[in-house]
Amino acid sequence: MKVLVMLSGGVESTALIKYGLDKGYNVETLHVSFNNKSSFEHKQAEKIADYYHVEYNQILIDISDYHDKQERHAVPRMDNPYWGCGLLTCAPIGGYNEAWYGTHLGETPPGASGPAGINLVLQGVGCETRVKSPLYKKTKKEQWDMLSEDVKQLVTSCNRIENMLDYKRGPCGLCEKCKEWKKFAISV
Repeated sequence: MKVLVMLSGGVESTALIKYGLDKGYNVETLHVSFNNKSSFEHKQAEKIADYYHVEYNQILIDISDYHDKQERHAVPRMDNPYWGCGLLTCAPIGGYNEAWYGTHLGETPPGASGPAGINLVLQGVGCETRVKSPLYKKTKKEQWDMLSEDVKQLVTSCNRIENMLDYKRGPCGLCEKCKEWKKFAISV
């Protein structure tokens, strides 16, 4: 089976690579970079793909092409639309049986905004790739524990640019990503 993992560089998507490889699947990855924290996460995502010896693909979406600067900052956005664009671009041409995105128990269960909604759109264009989140019943901690110590060093654990560029600094403890780690009692 050929699987496309939507690789953010975080715990859940990294655990999906390991899960797929452990099952003997042909795993490829896609990272979608857009004009926020993701534009820095791609460096770690690529290192993770290299570690696992899986194909790494990246799509860059420059949202300034679509909105003026003032409007872009005035409207809050989730990351899902950008990842959805990447998936809708790659799935029909990649020959994937499934495309996986990462989530964990207590976060977002698969629903209309996740696999179900994207599956409908893919079916509408004649694409047979099924979008799933196979580890959604595992906690973030359980997924973290799936990873080797070497890989844990590559996982994005802080949104502060200076910390992402120099992991010896360690997580800042204050940003969105660090607060998420603390919430799940994971020490990085």
